[in-house]
Amino acid sequence: MTKSSKQLYNNALNKFVDFLKEKHQKDDIKIKDITRSMFQEFLNWYGENRTHESVRKIQNQMKRAFNDAVYDGIIERSPVYNTKINSTKDSQSKDDKFIKYDDFNQIRDYAVTRFEISYFIIYLLCITGARFSEIQRLQAVDLSREDNTLYLRGTKTDTSPRTIILSTEDIDFILKRLSEYPGETPLGISNNAVTKSLRGIVERFKLDKEHITLHMLRHTHCSVLIHDGVDIHYVSKRLGHSSISTTLRIYSHLLDKKKDEEDRKIEELLAQKWHKNKKNPSKH
Repeated sequence: MTKSSKQLYNNALNKFVDFLKEKHQKDDIKIKDITRSMFQEFLNWYGENRTHESVRKIQNQMKRAFNDAVYDGIIERSPVYNTKINSTKDSQSKDDKFIKYDDFNQIRDYAVTRFEISYFIIYLLCITGARFSEIQRLQAVDLSREDNTLYLRGTKTDTSPRTIILSTEDIDFILKRLSEYPGETPLGISNNAVTKSLRGIVERFKLDKEHITLHMLRHTHCSVLIHDGVDIHYVSKRLGHSSISTTLRIYSHLLDKKKDEEDRKIEELLAQKWHKNKKNPSKH
């Protein structure tokens, strides 16, 4: 099994554990005790405010795991069989992946004022553009005051482990906050718990996003960098993408918008030069 495949399985398992905690008040369950009706309940739970494609992916990931368990004789039949995807959200348009610039800043600025771990993680996602699973693994040793960097251990691809730059103020604040939380890896909180805090911010300030996810913070972080003219190759490395083509595919429409802006600048510049040359023609 590849490293990325293993991570996909782990992410799916973590989602199922979140479901067990929320709906059944338990942390684990024997695989043989997972019924088809329970798995359908899980898909319905996961499908709340998620697209059909998102639910399909996690269904397929767990289907492969259950099929392996059947093959190995651990269970007689897969609970995924004939389960249906009931998502409550239409497929996202490209712009639906992003949060408005002012709203993004408001989320970050409010999160940094709260002490709870869930809000701290929201703040970290805003300023790093990291994946949630990467922030979960953050430790104080990953930060350097010498060069203002944060090492992200990565979880998805071989290029995911990376070092990114932050401000001196951010580094100091993160180190201070980590020292105030108990445990060596104090950020072990579920995606669902942090998402609830994020939705609480959205409701508190009546922000323009009916459905919002933590991954939108990563997309918006990137969109801000692109809007501010940061080189796309640098952005790709900061996000930990396996190749520049991944970044171009996901954010191509943002680059197209940026190109339109640059085209207008060039058009204005050439027009200014044209009028200047017309007023002051060269003499030969």
